[in-house]
Amino acid sequence: MNPDKLILLRSELDNLDKAAAYLATSLNRSGQLLGRTDLSPDELERLESMASRFARLAPQLLDVVPKVRIYAEDLARRFA
Repeated sequence: MNPDKLILLRSELDNLDKAAAYLATSLNRSGQLLGRTDLSPDELERLESMASRFARLAPQLLDVVPKVRIYAEDLARRFA
């Protein structure tokens, strides 16, 4: 595997870890609000933030996960 690709992959995985941690924090803060209909403006803002974090993370996962699989298959071929 090209060392530059490995550095890029590591960076992308680090970014995913950070985004997932932010999403987990939002879920911990806002999970009890899900399903309620009597939300205050602050509570609505918390839910909106959580939804926004999810919306940013989902495409990153769809982009990075296939790359990881491809790179892993490449490593398996080289060292099998």
